[in-house]
Amino acid sequence: MGIENPKLIDSHIVVKTASKYKDVFFNTSLPLVDFPAPVVLTLNGQNTDRGFIRPSDVTGNLKNIMAVRFRTNTWNLVWALEAISNWSQIGCGVRIPFWITDMRYYNKDKIKNPEYYEFRKHILNEYWCLNGKGYEKVFSTLFKRPDVYWCGNPFKMNTYCKDCCLCEHAYAIAKIRMKDLNMGR
Repeated sequence: MGIENPKLIDSHIVVKTASKYKDVFFNTSLPLVDFPAPVVLTLNGQNTDRGFIRPSDVTGNLKNIMAVRFRTNTWNLVWALEAISNWSQIGCGVRIPFWITDMRYYNKDKIKNPEYYEFRKHILNEYWCLNGKGYEKVFSTLFKRPDVYWCGNPFKMNTYCKDCCLCEHAYAIAKIRMKDLNMGR
């Protein structure tokens, strides 16, 4: 369930709607993780190329986070490395998985390194997506720690969430942790 309203005016409706389901997690790009179920926190949702949410920016218990997600492209890798460093040293006694999601673009003019992108179909729509050289650049730069994962499968042209299972894995671990700490359901 997504909580994206900057003023959180309707977040109580999302939480109430989610209460109908046995298994649920919340997905937000706001630095608020106080929810009754695990949370995926997108660190740079509004600021893909200009920064990210740091652990000190977050309101709520960091142990409620099932994973953090960073939207990456070939020109924000310095921010991604800094985010990985920040989130690997949070000191809350929990290793929080760090997920990399590659950005796709409708408009080629938004791409700063066109040599790393190709126009192709991804699942249902066509976008400017990372090409082989782009993946190589991202992988060789970011994947040096065991707790950094790729969201989806970059080696398949049509990666569906249902085929990845990364969310399910992190959710199961977070749910057990929250139950042990008497947090949430």
